[in-house]
Amino acid sequence: YYNKFKDVTVAVCENRVNGIEKLKDSHDLIILDDAFQHRAVNAGFNVLLFEFRKLGTLQFLLPAGNLRDVFSSRKRADVLLVTKSPVPLLHVAQQASVNELQPNNNQPVLHSFLNYGNLHHLRNGQSLSLDAIKQYEIFLLTGIANPKPLIEELQKYSKNIHHEEFPDHHDFSSSEIRKFKAAFENSNQSQKIIITTEKDSQRLRAIGFEDLPVNLPVYFLPVEVELFEEDKITFDELILNYVKSNRRNR
Repeated sequence: YYNKFKDVTVAVCENRVNGIEKLKDSHDLIILDDAFQHRAVNAGFNVLLFEFRKLGTLQFLLPAGNLRDVFSSRKRADVLLVTKSPVPLLHVAQQASVNELQPNNNQPVLHSFLNYGNLHHLRNGQSLSLDAIKQYEIFLLTGIANPKPLIEELQKYSKNIHHEEFPDHHDFSSSEIRKFKAAFENSNQSQKIIITTEKDSQRLRAIGFEDLPVNLPVYFLPVEVELFEEDKITFDELILNYVKSNRRNR
């Protein structure tokens, strides 16, 4: 987050209440990630996320599954946001989300989608369009919770994808990187590329690149979350109205 938004304070604190106490006197607004289930924190505005393709499927609370709270708690949220929606979003699919979530009368259900950008070289920042890698052999390295949308995006450009998948928040070891590099170098294809996520690129930088030679074509694929046009207008209005009505005088 900090690399993208230099003017935003990024803080990490296992105890959310303690973290808020340290920030509140010097900041006008605090945005919490993954805090809806923390009963000790009474946020003024809650946005609760649901992945489109998982709606209507059987899911479990941690540690058996990935849910942070019971499904009935959704009634506490100010906005229900359905993420990773298909593009285009057909009305029937949009209505199916609403039917599944059964929102309160004053509880909007909004939809967002993933928008992938150009590839960026891990070292020199060189940009490369996805169209430029059509028919390439792709060696994909991920350590995220759900790489399926990324794989589906890359499959639009190449059917030859080797995926080395690690769990979410995985810290790559030198031996893992060396093994992955060896698989890439053992390929006889002349047109080949290594791709990782923007999130995982930070972890690769953290291990110092020792096992990734400069000449390797290692790229990360940035992705942004965007709301559909009408939903974006609604979302922006809700956020701005909340901030305006709750700001304090300094």
